[in-house]
Amino acid sequence: ILATRVKKGQRKKKEDLVETTAGGMGVVAEQTLEEFIIPENPLLAAHEKLLESNEAQFYRVLDSSLKKYLAVKFKVPVEELTKKRLMEELDKCNVGCSTSRMLTSLLDEVELNVYAPASNSNHLQGTYEKASEVVALLEKQVCK
Repeated sequence: ILATRVKKGQRKKKEDLVETTAGGMGVVAEQTLEEFIIPENPLLAAHEKLLESNEAQFYRVLDSSLKKYLAVKFKVPVEELTKKRLMEELDKCNVGCSTSRMLTSLLDEVELNVYAPASNSNHLQGTYEKASEVVALLEKQVCK
């Protein structure tokens, strides 16, 4: 008998329960299937939109990429990833205050540009660089 438990909306399969027969006795074994792994460059899709100079898509993709990255990094479902919860997770992992402020500022900037795009698209590169810096800092500072 094979039973799979997967939360709706997630891309990864959490566990497979496999019942095998060993000498006439039913044995249930847990096997971890493919887990979502943070890509080497979680901002790759946003970088592609940056190169296309597609401002609206850049901010949408950057927003989505950051949220997926943070959800996986802190093992929190994307739906539960509020700023308050994110700050709690950052505190748990002893992330520096400057990194926390930089991440909060970045998320605010991205959110603002997703819902109220600016007329000046010159700051796309700066936003991407800031996002890259935040990701690099989190990779160094966040507990595994």
